[in-house]
Amino acid sequence: IEKNDLSIESAYPFAPTYRSSQKHLYKLRKENLPPLPKERSDLIFEDDYARFTKHAWDYNEMHACVFIFLTNKTEDIYNKLLDKLKLAAEKLGFFLNPDLIVSDYEAAVINALKTKIFNASIKGCHFHYTQALWKNVRLIGLTNKYSENASIREWLNYFKSLPFVPFEELDNVFLQIKSIKPSESVSKLDEFISYFTRTWILHKIFTPFTWNHFNTEGPRTYNHVEGFNHKINNYIDNNHLHVYSAINTLKGLVTT
Repeated sequence: IEKNDLSIESAYPFAPTYRSSQKHLYKLRKENLPPLPKERSDLIFEDDYARFTKHAWDYNEMHACVFIFLTNKTEDIYNKLLDKLKLAAEKLGFFLNPDLIVSDYEAAVINALKTKIFNASIKGCHFHYTQALWKNVRLIGLTNKYSENASIREWLNYFKSLPFVPFEELDNVFLQIKSIKPSESVSKLDEFISYFTRTWILHKIFTPFTWNHFNTEGPRTYNHVEGFNHKINNYIDNNHLHVYSAINTLKGLVTT
């Protein structure tokens, strides 16, 4: 403008559009990043990938220790992940041998943890347990009864409290809960009992030991990391970041 002695109004027709400026800025930003891999031999990263994070306590504070991008969520992938994680830890001079691991109720993860870190006590997140119960309450069609009928609501809430019953008393308490089932909506309550028995009593992976927290020392959920994970998911997913930008974002989040 100054070079050609133009006013703002007279220079306006020559100004670049917002879209062309945006493309130019994106191009400049990409020049500061490595090129996206064109073949698997360049770098194994798919367009769609799952993120796996590992957190640990350090002086009463929870910190993100590991970020891993996965091609899928199979048990085989998790086994390979844990093998590589253990090797990486050994190179740094320590061994992964935790006393307690709190996980969500993903069967592939729990099976892999039992195989690769077999000395740890693996517990399911209590929040995810209660969410699963509530999801089934909705599926069965008990939502309105739960809201309107105090006896049904109290009875269903007993199942939320079962994880805090001494483990050796679980069977007896479960039988007692079934024996005091409300007389209304019997068929739906029976359906809920069948679901609970099938999923939380007889299940080979989600055993009562996994969800019982009577003797758990420390957090019974991993809600303390959910805020951090939510921030990561929102920023990376909503902004559709270039894979290297995603990595830089994770590095920045850890240091803030």
